Amino acid sequence: MASLEVTDADKLKTVITRTANLGQVASAQEDTYLYTGKTLAHQCDVLVQVKMGDEKATITVNCEKIVIGSMLIKDIKLALSSS
Repeated sequence: MASLEVTDADKLKTVITRTANLGQVASAQEDTYLYTGKTLAHQCDVLVQVKMGDEKATITVNCEKIVIGSMLIKDIKLALSSS
């Protein structure tokens, strides 16, 4: 889980979609975005949850492979900081 200072929700959605190559799915909670997909090599399910706050977004990656989850968080943080 990572907390990031994000002011533009649309930018965050674009970065996650492009970086992680995941599709957005409907969420029942307001200001919560869900992205889901599978890894290519092992077909492991991946779920990324983004909760938008006033000034920060909390990103949680769920995957049965811990290494994939931690790499994905690092890639998303790097993509957000460079864009």
